[in-house]
Amino acid sequence: MAMLIMENKNHKHISIGILVPIIWMMRTASRGISYWLSPETMANAEIDYLQGSPLDRNFLIILEILGLAVLLSRNINWIKFIKQNRYLIILYVFMGISIIWSDFPGVSMKRWIRTAGDLIMVTILITETGYSFAMQKIFRTCAYFLVPVSVYLIKYRRDLGVSYDNTGAFEMWIGVTTHKNSLGQLAAISAMFLTWAILTKIYGKRWLDIPVLISALWLLNGSRTATSRTSVGVFVFGIIVLGILLIVKSNYKVIQTALLVVAAGYVLGTLLSQHLFSSNFIPFLVASTGGDPTLTGRTFLWDELMKMGSDQWMYGSGFGAFWIGNISNNLWEIFRWNPGQAHNGYIDVYLELGAIGFILFLIFLVSVVKNILINISHDSDYGRLRMVMFAMILIYNVTESSFLKPTSFLWFVMLMISVKAAEHYPGEETEADRKLNKKKRKNFVQSV
Repeated sequence: MAMLIMENKNHKHISIGILVPIIWMMRTASRGISYWLSPETMANAEIDYLQGSPLDRNFLIILEILGLAVLLSRNINWIKFIKQNRYLIILYVFMGISIIWSDFPGVSMKRWIRTAGDLIMVTILITETGYSFAMQKIFRTCAYFLVPVSVYLIKYRRDLGVSYDNTGAFEMWIGVTTHKNSLGQLAAISAMFLTWAILTKIYGKRWLDIPVLISALWLLNGSRTATSRTSVGVFVFGIIVLGILLIVKSNYKVIQTALLVVAAGYVLGTLLSQHLFSSNFIPFLVASTGGDPTLTGRTFLWDELMKMGSDQWMYGSGFGAFWIGNISNNLWEIFRWNPGQAHNGYIDVYLELGAIGFILFLIFLVSVVKNILINISHDSDYGRLRMVMFAMILIYNVTESSFLKPTSFLWFVMLMISVKAAEHYPGEETEADRKLNKKKRKNFVQSV
């Protein structure tokens, strides 16, 4: 409750600089400017991978420059920030170093600069005085704008909001995005945030949350021929996690124990399924429930990718460099559905950054869990939201891929809930308190 009071107390202290990350997030959650102006030309994979869109690139560069200007205008203790987020910074540094051995250093550099922009925008958010309110502000703004616009495009501008195959029989809702999975991400995250906001009422009652939530759920359900099943499953999983967190409240030890049990169960299940059935744990579970054990061909792709990754197992192919050039072309000869990602975020991290980068990434994830548990131990509603979305993104990346993707909606959300802010908990002396007490002691000594 004390944390709730503190969050409400500071909620009005938001600067105009938050507009920059709001625009950035809305761009990551929707299609690029070039897609809006000329959707047909952006279907060319070669332009997208190697050259990119000059219009989108310049737009993002302008936002990054504005973001840096906002940060430079603030009195930020950078040494403290780096120390608090050292594992994330180390990961980003290694991502940058990996450009050296990339077969496409120019492309890798561009992508690293773009994902550095993600980090810049998140840093703006957490350096707001009322940073928890700044976070909910950006989530709500994104949901309030992009969800209704997606509904409008699907209902009334189907040339922009719906995609079809050559026969016209297969209908896929895309809304403001470019694919059903991207729309599913937007709908799942928006619906989860609004559900959390309605249940916690942390910033009072907002009746507009309800119709937007209903719209997000409608988008999540998808068309009659295409639904992002991963996003639906992740949302249901998030609801279960949120319910548990609301029940246990600030008893973080229960949550910590549950996390350890789940992790131990996954490791044990993997060992047993490999030893007894020569199968990975997740496909084995799916098969035991009557589902497709190949996860619609994903397991075959994973096997092939792990063979390819073994050639550069230590350092990887370089940040953002694996899925371009001859590698993807060779895979397209094997898999006619032309994969452009591993459909597993953990494998993609390994392919690009090798074992070293993968270990750094795991260390980063563990540090995030520890920080979130501290939030929850102080009965922070925002901490519970962080845990829910963190768990959702981890599960999502089992069959899809969003980790380390520049200007990717889920990676941006991941950074938002992962970067550690300079938090002050009940009973803790703040920097302002220390300065005031130091001044009082000095005046006391002089008076004596």
